[in-house]
Amino acid sequence: MVVLIIFMGLIIRLMKKIYTVFILTLILASVVRAQDHFMRDAASGGHETGANQIRIGYGIVTMPQFIEGAGKGISAALTPGSYKDITISSTGAIALSYTRDNYALIAWGGDLVYENVKTNYTWSDGSNANISSAYFSAMLRADIRYINSERFQLYSSLGAGAAMVRSNANGQSKSDWSPAFQATAIGFRYGNNVAFFGELGYGYRGVANGGISFRF
Repeated sequence: MVVLIIFMGLIIRLMKKIYTVFILTLILASVVRAQDHFMRDAASGGHETGANQIRIGYGIVTMPQFIEGAGKGISAALTPGSYKDITISSTGAIALSYTRDNYALIAWGGDLVYENVKTNYTWSDGSNANISSAYFSAMLRADIRYINSERFQLYSSLGAGAAMVRSNANGQSKSDWSPAFQATAIGFRYGNNVAFFGELGYGYRGVANGGISFRF
């Protein structure tokens, strides 16, 4: 009886080990299959429906708004004396982006962004000045993909380039160049040929931006 109990205990332990190895083998096979599918997608241009993406987006709380609101923009050069207060209004960032999915983990592209920021300077005597500043920026970007399926993508991105700024006030105008950037902490794209996207980050496209994406 004792021998039988010991024998049954050994059988149970052996079955547990076989079961564990079996489960690990299934997990490993699933990972390999997913990676193979991911690499095949990348080799064929990222997706069966096309490797090119064009996005039309709109962003809020942008870097130009921070610059003008702090009195550090080019518009400050058109304001005489020491002002008391600054208020701003903006069109928001209107962006046109292109991405080429040539790689499994990294996709390269670029952004063109336009924004007009209107700054109102107020002095202690009650006088004020309204200045319109147009920002045109162009940036190269790289998207790092965490999920790159046909219908859903999850990614972070980093973009850098230059911005041309032109301010106008009371018949006066002034232009200048400045660096432009966008760091996206997290972004997503949901859909196929036509999809929606949203991003959270900081820079010339805004703290929050989103819109519509076309793949072809």
